[in-house]
Amino acid sequence: MASVVIPELPLSYSEARKSGVDYYFTGKPCKNGHPPVIHHVNSRSCPTCTKECSRKHYEANREAIIQRHKQWLKDHPGAAAEFVRISRLKHLEKRREDGRRHQKRRRKENPERESEIYKRAYRNNPKRVILNNIVRAKRVRQATPPWADLDAIRSFAATCPLGFHIDHIVPIKGKNVCGLHVLWNLQYLPSAANLSKGNRLQDP
Repeated sequence: MASVVIPELPLSYSEARKSGVDYYFTGKPCKNGHPPVIHHVNSRSCPTCTKECSRKHYEANREAIIQRHKQWLKDHPGAAAEFVRISRLKHLEKRREDGRRHQKRRRKENPERESEIYKRAYRNNPKRVILNNIVRAKRVRQATPPWADLDAIRSFAATCPLGFHIDHIVPIKGKNVCGLHVLWNLQYLPSAANLSKGNRLQDP
């Protein structure tokens, strides 16, 4: 079993204050028996004890806390909206990655449901779907060089297996790199894998 390496920190609160650091480590369990952890100078308390105390306080005053939170949102609509905007920007990449991971798992577990979702989206807003297809077709035309073998590309598309999509190995509109609409940049990819890949470059 690998040994746990504890960083060299002061062993007490007073030493941490004298040294000017923000953390200290006593190496001893707290008075409630929780395992020794690194303490912050500002709190001085055991983080596990603090979390348990906060949880008990919330459970005992759940309704009052919720009502107070709702009242604050009502009294400060601008501040609440700004907080939400900043929070979304701060965690944008994480939320996108979580969404991709959830969508990939959902498509793998229930592909029939995903197909029905796309059909329902087309029924609810066909103009948007048609516009997206037009934009996609224009993008493909722009990525097709004059020397591309169009007959070979059409033959490749005609022999696409059932349940597969024709995917660009290097996306024609990627975040960091853009590919061409040529034969060597095409591949057959399962529909769920292609939809989850999006316009990202697939890992080797």
